[in-house]
Amino acid sequence: RTPGVVIVLLVILSWILGHNVLYTYIVPLLAAAGMAADIGLVLMVFGLAALAGIGLVGLLVDRYLRSLVLLSLAGFALATLVLGQASSWAMYLSIALWGVTYGGAPTLLQTACADAAGEGGDVAQSMLVTVWNSAIALGGIIGGLL
Repeated sequence: RTPGVVIVLLVILSWILGHNVLYTYIVPLLAAAGMAADIGLVLMVFGLAALAGIGLVGLLVDRYLRSLVLLSLAGFALATLVLGQASSWAMYLSIALWGVTYGGAPTLLQTACADAAGEGGDVAQSMLVTVWNSAIALGGIIGGLL
């Protein structure tokens, strides 16, 4: 019932659900771009970019929380638009952008949830974990159906 917490939880559900559908089923997207054999390199680019996202968010989260969340969501949306529809260099750029935005997501979303919850932070964080794990499970289910 705390204002803002439900919005943060809905953002978590949609963002992490979308990420998990894409990440779990990345090979078919790469195959559409003729890059299925590059899965190891693609995942390495994603992972290195995610590490960069963690560092970047760690430096800036306290001063620019809202801006970073919105920028990360926009970056993720842009990256998903490019996946499977572009040349290999554009695919690698979109994978890197996706990685940067996803790497910082846990810190951004936990901070937003705690800030919105105030005194109810413990309960809100428990809800965050439940929603996060539900989004992971739903990502596999929905991806499998697709």
